[in-house]
Amino acid sequence: MSRRWWFLLFAVLSCRTATVSRNMEESPIVIEAPVIPDTAVFLVRVGIAKDTRFHARAENFVISKGGKRLLSGRGDFYVRFAGGRPAHIGYFEILARHRDMGSAIVDLKILQESGRKVRLFSTGAVIGPVDTREFLIIEGPYASVEELRRKGITDSTRYLRLLVEPPSGEAEVIYGNRKLRISTPFEIQYSGLLTLVGYREYDPLHGSRRITRSYPGRFEVWTDVGGKALTMVNVVHLEDYVAGVLPYEMRPDFPIEALRAQAILARTHAVSNYNRKLNLLIQPYQLTDDVFTQVYGGFTSVNDRVLRAVRSTRGQVLSYGNRIVEAYFHSSCGGSLESSEVWNLSLDYYVAKADNADGVPLDLRDELSVRRFIDNPDPRAYCSGMGRETKGSLRGAEKVFRWRKFVDADLLGGRLGVGRVVEIIPLERSRGGRIKRLLVIGERGRKTIVGELNIRRILGHPGYLRSALFYVEPKSGGFLIKGAGFGHGIGMCQYGAGFRALDGQKFYQILQFYIPGSRIKRIYF
Repeated sequence: MSRRWWFLLFAVLSCRTATVSRNMEESPIVIEAPVIPDTAVFLVRVGIAKDTRFHARAENFVISKGGKRLLSGRGDFYVRFAGGRPAHIGYFEILARHRDMGSAIVDLKILQESGRKVRLFSTGAVIGPVDTREFLIIEGPYASVEELRRKGITDSTRYLRLLVEPPSGEAEVIYGNRKLRISTPFEIQYSGLLTLVGYREYDPLHGSRRITRSYPGRFEVWTDVGGKALTMVNVVHLEDYVAGVLPYEMRPDFPIEALRAQAILARTHAVSNYNRKLNLLIQPYQLTDDVFTQVYGGFTSVNDRVLRAVRSTRGQVLSYGNRIVEAYFHSSCGGSLESSEVWNLSLDYYVAKADNADGVPLDLRDELSVRRFIDNPDPRAYCSGMGRETKGSLRGAEKVFRWRKFVDADLLGGRLGVGRVVEIIPLERSRGGRIKRLLVIGERGRKTIVGELNIRRILGHPGYLRSALFYVEPKSGGFLIKGAGFGHGIGMCQYGAGFRALDGQKFYQILQFYIPGSRIKRIYF
């Protein structure tokens, strides 16, 4: 391989928003994955909110751009959108995916020699001893999704969006009687925490709402890719990020060993997903503050128990073989832990089994088995809460272990456009019993719903059904859904972890049950 090829291979561009050249000939290979050798000071970039106006408060704050100090003060200030230009986005077809660079280069050269205008694009990152990179061979840019669809590319996993030109814009900062107009992006630094007051959050589970939260680290203010609003990005140390995740993904009054297990999973999830979400490649951040990655609420609900769990597991992540674990968790498995095939993934460490002391394998792919499982709950299941003295947040275990919901036939049919629904038929279940494909038959048509999350969203509207582990009984005016658990069922069952901790299990024993074969690895001290 020539010197030129090696030089291009190891060129690492910005770890921020991925930007590509308009001219394909100028950059035949693009490596975007960041390299973070000093993980002890690893900062993550989290998208917090998008809006045209923000009210912020800090004990002391400094606003700067390019290292130049522009404004300082204390207390309340406001940031308003003052105009902008949208990004120019290119659409690229994904021709191949590779885990190692060598095989990707061979594939790339073959395609280039055949006259294809292709390039190499790397997602993921090298974070200390952890390498999460994936090498994509992409072709483009295309002007729109429609242009790709005309080529027969309709699956969103077969293309990605990259910035050909980033957005630009200006914001007005108002502090007392002072007004300062600044081009984006710029930085807000502060002592202690910065509070965003009454900002608009959109949560898939709760819809749009106004909330107030306080954040460590610092903030960057960017023009949104649409050029019509501002995006607030919290730049924060990974450990502070994990502390801000913990009370929103597991209640702070859970037993400390369960909190420790959750802290390791939250850290693992952040590292394994950093710079890997294809939908975020056009954004100035690599993680979100909602369920698209994991819920992060800053330091608003952080207490001593949370800090103790995070500090005692500092730098620890889960690995399996020589790769970091794809870390998943959920509220309650309903007694049935799920295999990764419910999402059409192939992860050996996630298998369908009972959440009891034995962890016996389960196969709930047929309707009769699912009905028996739901109607005859196992009192030995850790997440059941049955026959146990519970207090605090663990009292909620029984409510989600088994549940019921009525779905109106007319309302469901109206949402799907099939008329009054007359029958709901599961077409495919995973080994853990979750429905992967569901047929809804109405008086004026039928609709097949694919994916456990889509099924939960459509049947649970507004909001989401607690899980896809359910069966359906027709009732007058609609259907009664009898279900088990809360969440997708993959990975650690949080209520199960809580009760295991009460039984004296340590965090590493809890993790070993839910992610068998995994090992705890410390990536920094």
